[in-house]
Amino acid sequence: GIYRVNYCDGSSEDIPLVKGMNLEHHRRNYPKGLPKAETVLRMKDRPGDSSILFCFCWQNPFPEKKISSIDLMPGINTRQQPFLFAITLKASDQKYE
Repeated sequence: GIYRVNYCDGSSEDIPLVKGMNLEHHRRNYPKGLPKAETVLRMKDRPGDSSILFCFCWQNPFPEKKISSIDLMPGINTRQQPFLFAITLKASDQKYE
Protein backbone atom coordinates (compact mmCIF):
# COMPACT_ATOMS: atom_id res chain seq x y z
CA GLY A 1 0.00 0.00 0.00
CA ILE A 2 0.88 3.67 0.07
CA TYR A 3 0.11 6.85 1.92
CA ARG A 4 -0.92 9.47 -0.62
CA VAL A 5 -0.34 13.01 0.65
CA ASN A 6 -2.65 15.42 -1.17
CA TYR A 7 -1.70 19.08 -1.33
CA CYS A 8 -4.07 22.02 -1.68
CA ASP A 9 -2.57 22.88 -5.10
CA GLY A 10 -3.84 19.54 -6.50
CA SER A 11 -0.47 17.76 -6.49
CA SER A 12 0.27 14.65 -4.42
CA GLU A 13 3.20 12.67 -3.04
CA ASP A 14 3.14 8.89 -2.57
CA ILE A 15 4.86 7.27 0.40
CA PRO A 16 5.37 3.54 -0.24
CA LEU A 17 4.58 1.12 2.58
CA VAL A 18 7.19 -1.63 2.39
CA LYS A 19 6.83 -4.76 4.51
CA GLY A 20 9.88 -5.25 6.70
CA MET A 21 11.03 -1.64 6.25
CA ASN A 22 8.32 0.76 7.52
CA LEU A 23 5.42 -1.68 7.90
CA GLU A 24 4.93 -5.11 9.46
CA HIS A 25 2.23 -7.35 10.87
CA HIS A 26 1.25 -6.09 14.32
CA ARG A 27 1.72 -9.53 15.89
CA ARG A 28 5.31 -10.14 14.78
CA ASN A 29 8.16 -9.72 17.25
CA TYR A 30 10.60 -6.95 16.25
CA PRO A 31 12.28 -5.88 19.49
CA LYS A 32 14.49 -3.24 17.83
CA GLY A 33 11.91 -1.94 15.40
CA LEU A 34 12.22 -1.89 11.64
CA PRO A 35 14.83 -0.18 9.45
CA LYS A 36 12.49 2.79 8.83
CA ALA A 37 10.08 2.51 11.79
CA GLU A 38 10.55 2.08 15.49
CA THR A 39 8.51 0.09 17.97
CA VAL A 40 6.58 2.56 20.11
CA LEU A 41 4.05 0.37 21.92
CA ARG A 42 3.89 -3.32 22.78
CA MET A 43 0.64 -4.61 24.29
CA LYS A 44 -0.16 -8.00 25.77
CA ASP A 45 -3.56 -8.94 24.41
CA ARG A 46 -3.73 -12.71 25.01
CA PRO A 47 -1.62 -15.08 27.09
CA GLY A 48 1.66 -15.50 25.21
CA ASP A 49 0.66 -13.05 22.50
CA SER A 50 1.21 -9.34 21.98
CA SER A 51 0.50 -6.59 19.47
CA ILE A 52 2.99 -3.94 18.37
CA LEU A 53 2.58 -0.39 17.09
CA PHE A 54 5.31 1.11 14.93
CA CYS A 55 6.15 4.78 14.37
CA PHE A 56 7.16 5.73 10.83
CA CYS A 57 8.40 9.30 10.37
CA TRP A 58 8.22 11.05 7.01
CA GLN A 59 9.67 14.43 6.12
CA ASN A 60 7.53 16.44 3.74
CA PRO A 61 9.66 17.20 0.65
CA PHE A 62 7.46 20.26 0.01
CA PRO A 63 7.07 21.98 3.40
CA GLU A 64 5.91 25.16 1.67
CA LYS A 65 2.79 23.34 0.37
CA LYS A 66 -0.29 23.02 2.55
CA ILE A 67 -1.51 19.43 2.99
CA SER A 68 -5.23 18.99 2.35
CA SER A 69 -5.56 15.27 3.14
CA ILE A 70 -3.73 11.97 3.49
CA ASP A 71 -5.14 8.78 1.97
CA LEU A 72 -4.21 5.26 2.97
CA MET A 73 -4.28 3.31 -0.29
CA PRO A 74 -4.51 -0.49 0.00
CA GLY A 75 -2.01 -2.78 -1.61
CA ILE A 76 -2.68 -5.75 -3.83
CA ASN A 77 -2.66 -8.25 -0.95
CA THR A 78 -6.32 -8.40 0.08
CA ARG A 79 -5.69 -10.70 3.07
CA GLN A 80 -3.55 -8.19 4.95
CA GLN A 81 -4.15 -4.46 4.80
CA PRO A 82 -2.35 -1.75 6.76
CA PHE A 83 -4.16 0.39 9.27
CA LEU A 84 -3.31 3.85 10.50
CA PHE A 85 -3.45 4.38 14.24
CA ALA A 86 -2.53 8.09 14.46
CA ILE A 87 -0.87 11.02 12.70
CA THR A 88 1.16 13.67 14.46
CA LEU A 89 2.39 16.80 12.71
CA LYS A 90 5.23 19.08 13.72
CA ALA A 91 6.86 22.17 12.30
CA SER A 92 10.06 21.48 10.39
CA ASP A 93 12.13 23.46 12.92
CA GLN A 94 10.86 21.45 15.94
CA LYS A 95 12.80 18.59 17.48
CA TYR A 96 11.24 15.27 18.53
CA GLU A 97 11.31 14.64 22.27
